[in-house]
Amino acid sequence: MINATNLTTVNLGNSDTVEVGDNVTAIGSPGGYMNTLSKGIISGINRENDRGYDIQTTASITHGSSGGPLFNRYGNVIGINYSGFESAGDIGFVIPINEINSLLSTTNEKTVIQINGQ
Repeated sequence: MINATNLTTVNLGNSDTVEVGDNVTAIGSPGGYMNTLSKGIISGINRENDRGYDIQTTASITHGSSGGPLFNRYGNVIGINYSGFESAGDIGFVIPINEINSLLSTTNEKTVIQINGQ
């Protein structure tokens, strides 16, 4: 593992301003290929699920990409990649960054089950 220091942090965007057709870029590690970049657009917003609402993207979100950032065209993180349908083409789902902001401001560790309220 590389021991990195003095790294620049990313800027968080506002996921409430995302619109269908916006250009986006996802970073993940699909199939174990570290730091893979994929481009796409926002193909849907407010996709309801048990947790809340998702952003839908055509950027490839496959096994191993979960937890990576979704960037807008300005380089701001607008969401966290978590799900995709490899058999259905370019359908990926992202947790909007505005839903995650409250978790980032606390020092309490939470499990995925606690975040999803189950």
